[in-house]
Amino acid sequence: MAWFRTMIWSMMGLAVVLGCGDDSGGGTPDLPLNDACGTGSMLCNDTGDTGDTGDTGDGGDDYLSIAVCDPTAGPFSTDIDNDFFPLAPGNTNIIQAADGSERVEMHVLPGPVMVAGIPMRVLRECETAGADINGHVLVEISWNYFVQAADGTVCYFGEHVDIYDGTGTTVEAHDGEWLAGEPAAEGGGVNQPGIIMPAMAQIAVGVRHVQEVAPAVALDEAEITTIDEELVVPRGTFTDTLNTSETTPLEPGHVSLKAYVSGVGLAVDGDLELMPTDTMRLNICAPTPPPAR
Repeated sequence: MAWFRTMIWSMMGLAVVLGCGDDSGGGTPDLPLNDACGTGSMLCNDTGDTGDTGDTGDGGDDYLSIAVCDPTAGPFSTDIDNDFFPLAPGNTNIIQAADGSERVEMHVLPGPVMVAGIPMRVLRECETAGADINGHVLVEISWNYFVQAADGTVCYFGEHVDIYDGTGTTVEAHDGEWLAGEPAAEGGGVNQPGIIMPAMAQIAVGVRHVQEVAPAVALDEAEITTIDEELVVPRGTFTDTLNTSETTPLEPGHVSLKAYVSGVGLAVDGDLELMPTDTMRLNICAPTPPPAR
């Protein structure tokens, strides 16, 4: 399952997270795909430059800056212990539709993988579907690459994606695949990592953050909508929670709702909900290492 189950924002706002306006201002140069932020952009201030836009995390109109995830901004760690996005090697969580017709098994692989010259923690997601749980077939497998910044921000550096045909036996596409540091599909420049989960000190209702910057492939962003709202899922009832809405300009009008539980991670993705820890895993989702491509 790619992390694009996704506030609509304009393409003109994309450059600010990398540094809008004049390159002489000391920020990161603008991406070639955009020459200016433009007045009123959701990711730029009204003067058309970054100022301190995105640095406050105070729940206002500004976005968190993704500069914290720049590959040169380390140090980074594969020991990811952010309360709402912990990734302990060997841990597995399963989210599933109420009727059992769709599920995603999320497994944290033991070894790191290098992306953009940085060791990454790998979250392997195996999506299956079928009328009966025993008849499920593979829909998609993705290997998602994360690392934690010094302040506790969890950065997303891309994913490898295998999408299967209707039989679940043959890989037919890799839609949504991107890696930070690799050439962008459009506009020149390179793909940029984003924030999958803010540092705990920055979490507040209304905070917005860009999750990935891979032009024409993945441009997801999220907004924190509620905190500490009671959540009831098959795993149990939780109150230490965080809810988000995700959108992307690649799918205008589409909104994806997610919920996270402290100490667990993703607990709701659309119609899929967190299952009990003793839920049987499917053999077709046995963990495999990332593809070499």
